[in-house]
Amino acid sequence: MNRLRILLFVSCAALFAAAEPSPTRAELESAEKEVREIVEDILEDLQAGEITRADAAEETRIRASQVEKPAEEYLLLQGAFRLFMRAREYPRAADLLRHMHAREFPPEALVSLAEQALEPVPRGEPVAGLDAFVAMLHDEIAHARKRTAERDLGAAFARFRVPQFSSGPDITLLDVARSLRACVLEHGGSRFHVFLQTASANGRIPALPPLEMTNATLNALLDRACASGGWTRRLHGRALLFVRAPGAPEYPMRNIRATGDAKGTARRLKECRLGFVAFDASETLPEAAERLFLTVCDRAREGFDAVVLAPPGKPSPLRTVRAADITLYDALGLLCDAADYRFEIKGDWVVLKRRDAASPSGGANVP
Repeated sequence: MNRLRILLFVSCAALFAAAEPSPTRAELESAEKEVREIVEDILEDLQAGEITRADAAEETRIRASQVEKPAEEYLLLQGAFRLFMRAREYPRAADLLRHMHAREFPPEALVSLAEQALEPVPRGEPVAGLDAFVAMLHDEIAHARKRTAERDLGAAFARFRVPQFSSGPDITLLDVARSLRACVLEHGGSRFHVFLQTASANGRIPALPPLEMTNATLNALLDRACASGGWTRRLHGRALLFVRAPGAPEYPMRNIRATGDAKGTARRLKECRLGFVAFDASETLPEAAERLFLTVCDRAREGFDAVVLAPPGKPSPLRTVRAADITLYDALGLLCDAADYRFEIKGDWVVLKRRDAASPSGGANVP
């Protein structure tokens, strides 16, 4: 009977550890004793061979509908789900997982529950759409994280202030972004990542006109910098994206100032693994680079800063490239090869530019 109890109740608290759940982790732990008593006779009948796993799962599901506490309901439902999966009753397991989703249990918990149950299922065995539903839950989790990150970062930009900001003729938008990020981190906010795209024939980026602002919010400083330099900006999750509009005012071009640890940046790119990447003629390098950047930044602990320097004129389409189980570092290399680009690591920044573009001082291609 102990083994069956483990089957029903294992890891219930851990499943909720990364979420903002209702019920809470403490409520789940408190409910375990009551739930074991509720299903005691079911487990005894199952162990005696008087009922099947599917019968035990169905009876557990019914009893879940009769309890009042959400913690007890969740524990009973997750036990029923595990039993349906062990009985290979995949349609009933899928229906039960959808019911738990409709009951608004945290999707992180449901994903963990389902993936643990799916792990021993042979590859290719039909699971009644359960795998597709889990993929949908992953998307839901990613969208929720994106909305939360945008809300938090937007609030930080609106709340935090710079007492004094003064810049000379050599400052670029990257310098402003670096200052803003330092301010957010100093106030206890979360790190955000920067993606900047502009036309460039010489591997440099345009300077900004001198800026003078006192006691300005980060939003006000960003608005002034973008307006004066011809940039547009938008938030996407933990990412801040800048694109220089065509026909923007001409300003002197400056080198990208390298700050930070280039070797550390290269190491992070090599440690980040991607299950699959695909680039083809349906997009240009700036578009594909932005897609790759956002894909990585949407992941819970990943992200990098990127600058894409496209030659003036209409960008050329990519050549088709596909790869599986690849590092982010190698994926950037494949992307650049598909468009006759190369990438360099300049401190914290990953810079993508045409192979024939000049390579000003201040950065190096880090192996």
